[in-house]
Amino acid sequence: HLQLKNHKHRKYSWVDTVWELDFTETEPLDSRIEGLITDDGVEAFVQLYKALYPFCADGQETTESIWPILVENNLSPNGMVAVLHHFVQEAQNRKANTQRRLFALHAAGLYFLLVEIPGSIANQILHPVMFEKCLQTLSKCWPEELDFPRKRKKKQNRNLMGERKKGKPARNENPPTEDIFEEEDVQEDMYFSARELLEIREALFLLLRNLLRLFSKFSLKERPQFVQACIQIFVNLTSLEPCTQDFKPLDMRAKYISELAYFGLRLLCSPLHSLEDKVKTLRQVFYQLLRVIVMLPGKEGSVSLPIPSQMIDARKAALRFLSSMIEELKETAFPVLRILLQHICVKVPDKSEYRTYAALSLSQLLYKLPCTEHARFIAWLYGYSRNNKISYRVFALDVALALLEHPERFPDVVLTEEEQVFLKHKFLVQVMIIGRCSDKVPTVRSKALSSFAQCLENKVIPNVQDIQELLHGSKYELWKENHYAGSSRKEIMAVLRRRAIDEKTNVRKSALQVLTSILKHTVVPCTQEDLSTVQDRCRDPAISVRKLALQSVTELLLSQPTNLLMQKAWLMGVIPVIMDCETTVQEKVLECVDHLLLQPMKPCHKFMPQDKDQVLAWDLLRLLTTETQELSRYLSKAFHILAQKNKFSSSFINGIISHTETERAAAAWMLLAKVAGSSPKLDYSKIIDAWDKLSMPLNTHLLWGVWPSFADDLKCWLQDFQCPLEAISPAIETLQKLSQAVTDAPKEMQELLNNLCGDLLTTCEQYISKIVLQEFGTEQLQEDVLVRHLFTLGEIAQLCPAKVDKRIFLLTQSLLASPDNMEHLSSPAENEDLPASQPLSQFRGSTMPSPVRAHAFITLGKLCLQHEDLAKKCIAALARELEVSKDVAVRNNVVIVMCDLCVRYTTMVDRYIPDIAVCLKDPEPFIRKQTLILLTNLLQEEFVKWKGSLFFRFVSVLVDPNPEIGSFVKFCLVHLLLKRNPVMFSQHFIECIFHFNGYEKHEKYNKFPQSERTTCTHKIIDVGTTNPSLKGRSAK
Repeated sequence: HLQLKNHKHRKYSWVDTVWELDFTETEPLDSRIEGLITDDGVEAFVQLYKALYPFCADGQETTESIWPILVENNLSPNGMVAVLHHFVQEAQNRKANTQRRLFALHAAGLYFLLVEIPGSIANQILHPVMFEKCLQTLSKCWPEELDFPRKRKKKQNRNLMGERKKGKPARNENPPTEDIFEEEDVQEDMYFSARELLEIREALFLLLRNLLRLFSKFSLKERPQFVQACIQIFVNLTSLEPCTQDFKPLDMRAKYISELAYFGLRLLCSPLHSLEDKVKTLRQVFYQLLRVIVMLPGKEGSVSLPIPSQMIDARKAALRFLSSMIEELKETAFPVLRILLQHICVKVPDKSEYRTYAALSLSQLLYKLPCTEHARFIAWLYGYSRNNKISYRVFALDVALALLEHPERFPDVVLTEEEQVFLKHKFLVQVMIIGRCSDKVPTVRSKALSSFAQCLENKVIPNVQDIQELLHGSKYELWKENHYAGSSRKEIMAVLRRRAIDEKTNVRKSALQVLTSILKHTVVPCTQEDLSTVQDRCRDPAISVRKLALQSVTELLLSQPTNLLMQKAWLMGVIPVIMDCETTVQEKVLECVDHLLLQPMKPCHKFMPQDKDQVLAWDLLRLLTTETQELSRYLSKAFHILAQKNKFSSSFINGIISHTETERAAAAWMLLAKVAGSSPKLDYSKIIDAWDKLSMPLNTHLLWGVWPSFADDLKCWLQDFQCPLEAISPAIETLQKLSQAVTDAPKEMQELLNNLCGDLLTTCEQYISKIVLQEFGTEQLQEDVLVRHLFTLGEIAQLCPAKVDKRIFLLTQSLLASPDNMEHLSSPAENEDLPASQPLSQFRGSTMPSPVRAHAFITLGKLCLQHEDLAKKCIAALARELEVSKDVAVRNNVVIVMCDLCVRYTTMVDRYIPDIAVCLKDPEPFIRKQTLILLTNLLQEEFVKWKGSLFFRFVSVLVDPNPEIGSFVKFCLVHLLLKRNPVMFSQHFIECIFHFNGYEKHEKYNKFPQSERTTCTHKIIDVGTTNPSLKGRSAK
């Protein structure tokens, strides 16, 4: 083949041209000559290598030089190099196939062998361009983007399918640019089979080993450009395939390309190649390995998540190599290592997973430095942690957390006081982690808090005493600036409480984690303030925070089950959240209730005071029957959902019943009552039997022996009208319950109730008649007695509507009517057929005191609820009273009456909703808030719709002069009403612009009817000012 390369004189001109052009922009070798060489594949290259190898320095077969033999046989070394360059050059293209790549790798190996043969320098075999191209063969011959073989194969198959339909050209949906087509072609040609990849890998391995053999005897001291190129190529090869866990880059007996690459890097740092400036070469090696350590992608690629396992393995190997180099070079490597650590901090990708791995790498390498250098780097890291870049401050927290995983270092030399501070874990936690908990950026605050929580949960700080010492704090005066960086325990806890109500969700979650860890491990005394902070987060606006708070307060209780404060905090925090509108939060509450209240329940004979779970469950139930009794009503909904999941078995019920004769009886009966009320399919017989066994003898004696006299005494007590006003309703309800207990027949029960209450009703009617109809009745008026009569009348009218006649209607109205109208309103005969609507002034001019009129309206409302005709006659007058009455109690009671009537007679009251909405601008804050509550309830139950101007009336309350009302209406709109109607704001947004600017000329918007009073009351913009403002007329 050597003869084939040189057998024609015209080929010498091609060789000369290649050398004259310095191996750039050369013409390819004649295809016939190339074909003669490659007919047998790579066999020609292999045979030539075997022929030349004995002449290299390592070959022992002969001591004869190859160069005279070439001259004697009229063979040109330059011609050989030119032909080898042709094959190397052909593989520089990314489209090169497998054969081209194999030829290039073998050709490069032959060239390195020629350079290795003694005399190659004298014969000018070494050419910098050719040598560098052969080096590049190591990286260019290995196919790129091998992570996506399936994608390329899919495209190839798609292309084959397209070839079957040659009659129809492919549609191009993208702009026809050459770059796109070229990239597609590259990807199509990039597919290699497993066998082809294996062949390329074997050839690459042999070439790299030959190169390293050359470098073991051929110095690159005077060729720094070769050193730099080799370092870059070797670093790229380190990620080509994984190394063994115990590899040592000491010799060439490696089995993997990555191990050979690391051996090459070590070789380049040896005195043979860098005697004068070893630090410069080491710096280049460390700098190139930086990309491997922080797992940056090659070229222009973006970071990928999750991190590929190949990159993680390459990082581990790089760390082992760096560690071995540092241990070998020691003082020489320390300055370079410090620079590398700083570059890691700057170059790490701003992704959580990448930061974690980079921090672990940094902490591992940092411990290779001596204590002095370690302390100086921590000082630099502290400054780095206060950089303006958010990503720097976040990564500094990752580093601090990673360093805490290592044991604290003790100085092996004398250090200054400032340097000793930087070696302590206390500095990392107090200054670098806790100090960032008040960072101005939420991301950093959240990261600092979560890092602190990890310190506590992962037992980075060994024991409670160390944590307590840490929280007590100490004051560090940093060595470069007088900046106080320590924090006392009170300051830290205050910071955590502030962060728990931070505006950002992640910050609140992280603060909860820290607070939970501190309180759970009893690091600080448990206070009501700290528990309230955790408890309040159970009602946080963010779902994730609510769920975490539920988990946190449960963990706290389980850590200290006998702590009364924690028991109350759990009940106050968890139980009400069963009403949460989010299903996942409800499920979390049910999980907590089931775990703490239901699962520990066992029969009485299995109760043991040593069983903490049982004791805790009964303690919580006892609190629900005593100090936190108001919370027990929330259990009904929780038990209703749990009953649907078949949580209440007969054995569970029997176990609870067994406790009804112990000191836990009250809690047991409360639990049974909630279970029975929530489980309609439950067999109640055992519960009823247990209750009858306890109470039936007493009840039977009471009902059949005492109830007549008891009912008479109660009725006489009511007829005296001396009892407190708040006792009248329970007393009348007691009469109703007694009637229900005596008989189960509804008709008989109603007849008995009519007999009991009939006398009371007559007494009330007579007393009111005396006041209204007698000439001097008002002079004998006792205000409190009349109020009791009115209130009693209203309560009885709801239980015995058939006993109420029109005379009572007129008497009640007469208390509200003017003296001029008394005559015709008091005659039932003349007013049997009253018109559907009376004059709007029928209630004006009354001489009755304000409390009497206010209670009269309540009584009238109760009468209207039972008699629709009366409601039709009075509704317009009630609406008018809202407009003209100057008495606060009257306006308040009228609003309540009209909203109750809206539930009963929705269609009738609907037209008067705008009149009720006027009260949202009432001068009295109490009435504004009362109206807001009532209308919100009606809107939630859909008795009232967003019609007319109602939405704008609600929105205008946002600028109420009372901040509490403004905040409350925001809560009603956003958290209550918006969930019922998610498009509420978007539907009304445009019309809000027209309405609040008073523009009425649009054909569609702002066209709803409004009275003059309504328009004036709700007018928002001051027409006489140049700067309109959202202020109501009543707020001025």
